[in-house]
Amino acid sequence: MTDVERLKNLAADFQAVAAGVWRRDGDQLVQVCFVAGPSLATEVGSAFANATKVVPLTNRELGIVKAVIYGEVALSLAADLDPEVGSGFWLREFGAACSVAVSVAVGVVSLALVEVPADLAELVRRVRKDW
Repeated sequence: MTDVERLKNLAADFQAVAAGVWRRDGDQLVQVCFVAGPSLATEVGSAFANATKVVPLTNRELGIVKAVIYGEVALSLAADLDPEVGSGFWLREFGAACSVAVSVAVGVVSLALVEVPADLAELVRRVRKDW
């Protein structure tokens, strides 16, 4: 199974608006793959994918960076974030309430979700199992 197929399955299982995988390469994250859910506007998905092809680890407004730097799960809640930058901006563009970025061996896997998962531990377990 390819990375894209695995990510599509994960996104579908958790009804993600969008999902992505980035690998750490020195002081940056490099996008491995990105998938948009059926509700995500094509232009928003494309803009995000292009904007996050390479992400410097200094960009701490993004949950994917926090997850990699601290080696843990970063739960980003749109309501608590600045709507003008980083995860706060993108979650609003996606129409998502939160994102869950999980540090994994390859780097980080992140899902944008319409609501906070009822069982965050199960989502994290699944991500780490798959990646």
